[in-house]
Amino acid sequence: MAPVGVELRQKGGAVRIHRRQAVGMAIAAFALAASGCAATGERAVAVRLHGEVFSDHRIDQPCDEQAAAPSRPEELSGILLVFTDSAGLEMGRATTGELEWRELAPGCRFVATYAVDLPHADRYQVTFDPPEPRVVGGMSFVGAEELHPATVSLVELEATGFEWSFEVAPTYVVP
Repeated sequence: MAPVGVELRQKGGAVRIHRRQAVGMAIAAFALAASGCAATGERAVAVRLHGEVFSDHRIDQPCDEQAAAPSRPEELSGILLVFTDSAGLEMGRATTGELEWRELAPGCRFVATYAVDLPHADRYQVTFDPPEPRVVGGMSFVGAEELHPATVSLVELEATGFEWSFEVAPTYVVP
């Protein structure tokens, strides 16, 4: 009885390989595809980009009190960041996490962090899609809506340890 295998037909005859060899070849092919094909010149991975979207509220009020206020800028949480290359091809997306805060002298820094893995590129551009502002006590925080697209080079990111953060003005609308 012949061993169980896979038969490949080529010009001039057939080549028989065993299942173990076929499985090994399939795993190798998958690994090559998953790591980025060297023939295309692309590097598979990734730049692990991280940072924060923050807003400094420099008022003479303790940070704990500002953070407990219903008017704190919850809109920093849930901002969609879309990263593209210089040709406009989408490279990845991230969404900012939960709102955190840090004491400033004076005031409070409100922060929402993000992280994303992106393919290598010479330059990256980011655009922002913030959540709808909440209306609290007749006013709403609209600073996140004022975020503008930004561009950075890979060299600049390497210099910062792949950290890219964005400041949002503490802008409120009061009717």
